[in-house]
Amino acid sequence: MGELARERPRHAAPVASLDVDRHVAAFGDRRRVDAQHAADGEARLERAALEIQARQRGAEAPEHERALHQHVCGRGVDVHVAGARGPEQLGKTVEHAVQSSRRPGGCAIVGVMTDPILVEQTGRVVTVTFNRPEARNAMTFEMYETLHDLCERFDKDSAVRVMVLTGAGDKAFVSGTDIRQFLTFKTKEDALGYEARITRVLSRIANMTKPTIAMVGGDAVGGGMFMSLACDLRIVAEHARFGAPIARTLGNFAAPFSLGLLGATVGAIRAREMVLTARLVGAADAKAIGLVDEVHPAAALRARVAELAAHIAELAPLTLAATKEAVRRMIAATDPGSLEDLLLSCYLSEDFKEGARAFLEKRKANWQGR
Repeated sequence: MGELARERPRHAAPVASLDVDRHVAAFGDRRRVDAQHAADGEARLERAALEIQARQRGAEAPEHERALHQHVCGRGVDVHVAGARGPEQLGKTVEHAVQSSRRPGGCAIVGVMTDPILVEQTGRVVTVTFNRPEARNAMTFEMYETLHDLCERFDKDSAVRVMVLTGAGDKAFVSGTDIRQFLTFKTKEDALGYEARITRVLSRIANMTKPTIAMVGGDAVGGGMFMSLACDLRIVAEHARFGAPIARTLGNFAAPFSLGLLGATVGAIRAREMVLTARLVGAADAKAIGLVDEVHPAAALRARVAELAAHIAELAPLTLAATKEAVRRMIAATDPGSLEDLLLSCYLSEDFKEGARAFLEKRKANWQGR
């Protein structure tokens, strides 16, 4: 349940004052040094395997394969159509097997992702599914980078009018960052690089010109809640819970952008109360305080989101984009600055190390306040 992930967003975004390029680059440098030691001095980035299964209805398979190939080749990724059999595949599900690696000079990959992100398009609506249900859909760094790139692609695609984010299974939407990736944090660059990476991804979602919907079929806690808040609408199952219990779990500090999303949604005072109490808010209460937009029985959730997304896809896109941008500018006026000192006071503490260890060991953390 890790808490909150280079380019600058297209428009102003709420409280995103971190120097994203500098900190992400420094974070990548740190990881490359670790990789050199592990490989007896050989300088290389760790290759990651990523499978993207694309089910695109209403479009021909070769055309979809070509578009995806152009997208991922821009990231330095090799693509082939798995099990291609020729013309008889037209209009059917096409599985793209992608062997991916960030190249030197870009954001470094930390860890190896073997579980897929699924992409499905129905008409003008594209759905991105985080498909790690066995890990409560915890995000790896490569998953964050892939999500960022998918947002880039869909924002430029005139055939896409709405993007839906969801998690596989009924236990979790997204549970934040895989905690194991925190164990090696030791320096200022580690902490700021991580938060800059998460901020880069969340701000990219928030700065989409197309409407975005978080279809929350399970708990959205920590980074998962902040990711849902980066979307324009949150349509949730009645058993879903929300919260940022970092004071109880990891002892870290949410990035200014993430806190800004929460404050903009429920108000600064309510946001403070949620973090100070480390409580989880049920779906009904979340609706009452404005944290979510609609609550439905789990069995009806997917149909309702499909209906809503199809409706929004028929509306005037320029009006929707202008409205989203106007609200972004209003929120950006409350930017508190980088809050770098606050971030470091938590991430470089002994308490943060203890929190990460305790979480993985499934025990209560022994907080010392240092």
